[in-house]
Amino acid sequence: MEQFIARQPIFDSRMNVFGYELLFRNGVENYFSGIDGDQATSQVIATSAMLFGMENLLGDGKGFINFTRKSLLCDYASVLPKRQIVVEILENVKPDAEVMDACRRLKKQGYVLALDDFVYDARYDGLLKMADIVKVDFFVSDIDERRRMAEAFKPLGIKMLAEKVETREEY
Repeated sequence: MEQFIARQPIFDSRMNVFGYELLFRNGVENYFSGIDGDQATSQVIATSAMLFGMENLLGDGKGFINFTRKSLLCDYASVLPKRQIVVEILENVKPDAEVMDACRRLKKQGYVLALDDFVYDARYDGLLKMADIVKVDFFVSDIDERRRMAEAFKPLGIKMLAEKVETREEY
């Protein structure tokens, strides 16, 4: 049976590859087929770690993998090399007590945490205190909102990562 994974580059401010977002694909078509998020996360982990190998997929870069609530609580990240992986907490994961405990464990173990498609809401303050990276959807937030976030996050040591920047002009 053939296995697929999408590898979307993430660039730094000088257009150097910082890492890759590793995404589930179930065929050569380059789109998400809409399977269950828990299944997609576990498939990305299994395919990238055990079939392709992280070193082959990432080189010296980081690998961003989407984590659902279940994959956080089941501690799927523990099978992945913490020096190469960024645990990307999906925007639909509610920061309840169990999720917060799982994230604290990951931070204590040395994993990097990113918040995906971030839009500020006070209920995410606890996660923000643990976050290393906040991924901001370029199309959802305007320049003033991005500036406010940068001013708030920089003193906390949180890096911002722009998502959905598709052209050089947008960059």
